[in-house]
Amino acid sequence: AIDREIYPRAFAELYEVTCSFNKRRDTLMCITNQTMREILNCEKMLQNPQKSSIEELGALIDENFYEIGQSGKTWNKEQIIEYFNQKISNTKNPCVVTMEDEKFVTVDKSIVLITYTFIQTDAASTFSRSSRRSSLWKKQGERWVMLFHQGTPVVSMSEEEI
Repeated sequence: AIDREIYPRAFAELYEVTCSFNKRRDTLMCITNQTMREILNCEKMLQNPQKSSIEELGALIDENFYEIGQSGKTWNKEQIIEYFNQKISNTKNPCVVTMEDEKFVTVDKSIVLITYTFIQTDAASTFSRSSRRSSLWKKQGERWVMLFHQGTPVVSMSEEEI
């Protein structure tokens, strides 16, 4: 029997991976640090589209992509590419974007979930908003593509109390 607490840590240290035990499948699921960096770089390109071409961004999105945005609006690949086109051409209001508290979960051998906090601040630092984000990434050949994305606004305490 696998020690569900000690084995994942020892394996992770030895092979530079992050592991978690999947109770449903009774298996150890691991993700390499290299894979985490690759997915994080892809995610950063999509979260800051002004720094990439439409072709680069389109290659990161699966044909069956589906998103639920912070507003509740849903998007498919065609719609999100059009949104990126508008965003890239609008350089009037640049924003600084940061990602914090990234967590990775291996769903299957070729599917990874990443969650993080996304912070968007205007260039003058007069406005800032945060959201919790989650994305499903699928390994397709030698590259990763996004299958699903969701953003949920972080509500301040004063707004929750109202």
